[in-house]
Amino acid sequence: MMLPRSFDTRRSRLLKATGFTLAELLLVVALLGVVATAGVASYVNSQRQSHNAKRQTDIQVLRNALELYRADNRVYPTSDGDVQTSLKSFLAPTYLKTGGFPIDPQASRGYMYHYSGTGSTYDLCAYLERGPGTSGLPNCSIVLNCNPSPTQNCNYGMTQP
Repeated sequence: MMLPRSFDTRRSRLLKATGFTLAELLLVVALLGVVATAGVASYVNSQRQSHNAKRQTDIQVLRNALELYRADNRVYPTSDGDVQTSLKSFLAPTYLKTGGFPIDPQASRGYMYHYSGTGSTYDLCAYLERGPGTSGLPNCSIVLNCNPSPTQNCNYGMTQP
């Protein structure tokens, strides 16, 4: 039995049209690359913002604990340096929960504390990660190193209210 010629050409066209061309595949791969790049950039920016928000909150928590300490003792703690070593003995567990002592999200950095010679004023400082175009962050009133690298001094701080 002979098939009509039109059936044979339809069948061959159908077989040819079932795959993707190389150009179509390259276009899809390129688009996936663009979407993935945008997603990674967005994730990195969100992570930076999250770390900075935690640092700002931690500094505020430490500030509140210092104010409670001063209300009881009439002076601020007289110890300088890294918050973990200089303030923990003064503030935990009475003014801060022992397990809840603020720690920088990146282990290589820390928060810094500096008090005046009279114990009447203090500075709390942290290093905020700066994203592209970030400017106008408050500066610490003193230069304290929040990182073992001397090029990354604290760029955010609070003093007594």
